Amino acid sequence: MPAPNLPVMITEVEAQSTQNAPIIARHRVVFPRAVARRTFGFVLDDACRRYWAKWYHEKLHPGEPFPDAKSKVFKRAMRLMESRLPRLVYANIPILKPLYPRLVTVQDKETPEKWWDMFVLKDSQTANWNVDEAVIECVRVFLHIGQEQEPAWYYALWPEY
Repeated sequence: MPAPNLPVMITEVEAQSTQNAPIIARHRVVFPRAVARRTFGFVLDDACRRYWAKWYHEKLHPGEPFPDAKSKVFKRAMRLMESRLPRLVYANIPILKPLYPRLVTVQDKETPEKWWDMFVLKDSQTANWNVDEAVIECVRVFLHIGQEQEPAWYYALWPEY
């Protein structure tokens, strides 16, 4: 996917060469994208996160049992799941526009001191994107999220990367 169209400012700097002829050097200054404060998508509960961590563990270490929650291997599998799961979803549902390469950390609505990992469908910067109900259902089925959970808006905790 090509890079998004970001505003670019080109500045010109004059420099003197050894022959006293001006040389124009151009510098590209790319302005960063504004940070989205709210995100819309599915929150992954512990069972869903554990399912995908186990799936990645079985892909990398076939035949080995899945470790308990206190081991380093379990923590590595969870980090791998957090960094790779969105790419897997985007690869398997090509109609879905890629937005974030990782899961985003969001605050719980009822208790703000709690946080969750979230798969983002759109954010406050891309709120005008229309996400079709069929795409939402494909993401729900692919991620093994129950029918009781609907995608919702949450406040993201930044910086994420």
